[in-house]
Amino acid sequence: MYTPDEYERKSYYYGSTPFPKPSGRHASLPIKTLCGVFDTPLNKAWPVVGPKICDILKGFNLRQWSVDPARFFTHGREGEEAKGTLGPVIVWISVMPGSTSPETAHKVSSPSCRRRRAKLEEEKEAVEDLHALHDEVTKLWSNIKLQRNIGYVQYAPAISVADDDTHFTSDWGVFVAAEAKVRPEFEGNVIDLGFVLSLLASSISDQRFLCSGSKYSPQDLVSMFSPVPGGPTTFKFPDQRKLCIVACATEDDLAHPAEFDAEGQRCLIVGKNGNTAGLTVGRYAGIVSFLENEVGVVSRELGIYNSGLNVAEPFSDKGDSGSLVWHTRDGQGRMVGQIHSGRNKGGSSGNHITYATPAWYLLKQVKAKYEHADFYRTKW
Repeated sequence: MYTPDEYERKSYYYGSTPFPKPSGRHASLPIKTLCGVFDTPLNKAWPVVGPKICDILKGFNLRQWSVDPARFFTHGREGEEAKGTLGPVIVWISVMPGSTSPETAHKVSSPSCRRRRAKLEEEKEAVEDLHALHDEVTKLWSNIKLQRNIGYVQYAPAISVADDDTHFTSDWGVFVAAEAKVRPEFEGNVIDLGFVLSLLASSISDQRFLCSGSKYSPQDLVSMFSPVPGGPTTFKFPDQRKLCIVACATEDDLAHPAEFDAEGQRCLIVGKNGNTAGLTVGRYAGIVSFLENEVGVVSRELGIYNSGLNVAEPFSDKGDSGSLVWHTRDGQGRMVGQIHSGRNKGGSSGNHITYATPAWYLLKQVKAKYEHADFYRTKW
């Protein structure tokens, strides 16, 4: 083990260590894409190996860490795109910034004053957000009866991590909507992909778009959901921009997706439309991640890596918790998971890894409480 130099610290988030270091007059860091892990020896061994890694980390008294399986694809230089290479499987271990140091051999080093200062900054940001919310509510939502009352919370258990073999996070509740206010516009469980108005032609393949509420045109989304540039995709832009959720991805669907990327590797491209980051696209990690929270409880999570149109964009941000992660098959939407947390780059708001509870597990929890729950109906 050695202390990373300034170059490595600054270039870390370009992927794993980019040795040999770029040199010459026009030196530049290689472009790398974070990929999921499928059909490798680690996939079968992970249920045993993953928990053992967690035990080692806990033995060092580290806190709030994560363990994520990953692979990095290094793109070829401009004009040499075919020379890109897919790297080996990496077990990516992340810790909170400032919590460790080489000198203490990965033992925690977080002075109480630093923790208090960081907490103070968080509280200041929270106060600013509350002031902004207060102003908005006062101006636009002051009439509770007419503007703000659309139902009530019926059931809201505390966030918990299952103490059985799954160790998945449970973070859900039930809201009873006021029929008079919701029924007239009820369409079911749908994802709004953004309002898109055609300016020129009637054919999707031959038109420009004026977009309101969406960052992407239909062509952009089709391209982003294509594992192979210009190749086939399971994504079809829905009529009226609304993607209907009709099913839930099973454990086997997540472990053996039907799509393959340009390197012939399995991949699962997913989407979400959240409160903060809006409509985004990402890639499922392929193997569950392990995450230790602030009180030392370790959970198993679906890891979602960033993706994008031309560059990788954060899949989620603060405020996106609770958003549905989905993928498409035969032009229809299928649940993948529910976002509840993420890891950022230490100082930036956008996450480089997003964590979600598997939808198949979440639906089981709901059905255990509400036997007749229906997740796919399209009529009130």
